[in-house]
Formats: sequence, structure tokens, C-alpha cells
Amino acid sequence: MLSSRSHKSLPESSRDGIITGLANSAGSSSQGRLQLEYFLRRKEMADLNVGDFFHIPPGLVHRDLNPNKDLELVVVNILVGSGPSVINVDSPSRGD
Repeated sequence: MLSSRSHKSLPESSRDGIITGLANSAGSSSQGRLQLEYFLRRKEMADLNVGDFFHIPPGLVHRDLNPNKDLELVVVNILVGSGPSVINVDSPSRGD
């Protein structure tokens, strides 16, 4: 499956769920600043500006955040693979 989509992300304080997908996701911020929070051995953070590209491999627990509640964030994604594009999972404990 190859699909593309654009979505608007809510401010960080409005996002609680962490998502992971079964497809490769690649994309770019077309408006606003994007923070990708992800979990490998510990919590990591990637800051992306307009025009920066990202790749999220299948199964990576992550969430996309808008660090500026006053500016809209628009992200363009391309998904490659089969299965659901996102699966909601519980957040790791705040101490992780």
C-alpha cells in the first residue's frame, strides 16, 4: 500500500496517546515545527523545522508533537506497507 496524507497536529499539552504503525512512514513538516518523541532504550526527541524530512520505521513507538500551541503544524506523510497506519498504545511511565 502506498498512500499519502496531510494532518494537523495538536499542541503538546493536548496529546496524550503514543502511536506506532505497521507501515514505513516518511514525511516532512510543511508548516510549523514538529517534535518527534520516540522510545528506543529511553525517551528521545527529534526537532524538525519546515522542509526537514523524517522516517519512522514500522513498530517504532512515537508521537508527533506541536511545541508551539499558537501556531498550526501541518505534516505531509507517505505511508508504505500494509496494515493499519497507526495503533494507539499506552504511554510509558513519566520516569522512563
